[in-house]
Amino acid sequence: MAERSVLVCAVMVGLCLLCADAQLYVSVYNSSTQDQLSDELQYKDDTIFSQRYLNLNDMMSGYIHIPVPNNGCAFIPPLPAGLNGSWFALVSDYPACPGEMVVNVQAAGYRLAIAYGNTNDTVCTISRNVSDNGFPVVLVTEWYALLLKENASYTIFPEHPGVSVEVAASLGLSVFVVVFSFAVCCMCCCVGCCGCYHCKSRRSERREEVQFREYRDRQRNFEQIQRRDRNARQELIESILRQLQDLHVDLRTQIPLGETETQRLPIRPYVPEESKTDTCVICVEDFTRGESLRWLPCQHCFHSVCIDEWLGRHSSLCPLCKTPVPRGGGGAIYVVITPSNDESLLLDSDNNRYGAV
Repeated sequence: MAERSVLVCAVMVGLCLLCADAQLYVSVYNSSTQDQLSDELQYKDDTIFSQRYLNLNDMMSGYIHIPVPNNGCAFIPPLPAGLNGSWFALVSDYPACPGEMVVNVQAAGYRLAIAYGNTNDTVCTISRNVSDNGFPVVLVTEWYALLLKENASYTIFPEHPGVSVEVAASLGLSVFVVVFSFAVCCMCCCVGCCGCYHCKSRRSERREEVQFREYRDRQRNFEQIQRRDRNARQELIESILRQLQDLHVDLRTQIPLGETETQRLPIRPYVPEESKTDTCVICVEDFTRGESLRWLPCQHCFHSVCIDEWLGRHSSLCPLCKTPVPRGGGGAIYVVITPSNDESLLLDSDNNRYGAV
């Protein structure tokens, strides 16, 4: 954006300079009628901001005279007294003595020096030597100097010259061009700065938007991770609770009844019609009618020796259906965890202690 503004500024300034008029005018008039002569004798300097005129601050009118010597490097006879109007010296530039030329022309009484040279070095040479002198000097091309010699200059001083010359510098136009060009440059720079600021603002907004999206995505990912962690912890807790419940059941059912509790179970004769099985699953021997058997609450019967050994030392479950055999008090066995020493106790409904887990 800034490069475009600089390019536009340069184009605008170039157009302003191209549209601007010349800075230096030399016009030739008829002294009696004040009419301009042919257009060929009118001179315009179309080199903008050049040093074709020095110390010329206003329009000047006068007559052109060719002094002797023409290059002004030696003494120039002064102007005769009583001449009408102002006289300008048409001199050729001699690079060896530009400073002496200006001094000699000024000392001779001329109001203006119109100099011409063969090369562009004429401008630089005279500029370096008369910039601080204060005497007005106008530089023209060689071909225009020849036209002035033939049509508008005098070698002697007539009493009533018929041709006069008007020299003017368009200082106001130059100042206007400078001010307008500067304004155009400032405007282009302001536009470029505003464009750069707008682009930076847009980039900043886009950067903030991208950062907000990234933060939002990270927040969502963090929430998803937290949700998964909560679900995982909940599943872990539920799994631990299920394991504790299973462990509680195992602890409650795997504790032997003991010999005392086993002896409380009833003993009745074997009747095939009342029994659910005809074989002791512990010793794998068939029952005989009238044989004394130990009956469990689940209506399964076993040899007394076999079931007493099983219930008294191994388990409180029925060997066939795994039904818990209640104790003599008829209460169920459950687990109690004491907070004092974290010791789990097996208690029945009568609060009888059966041991620590």
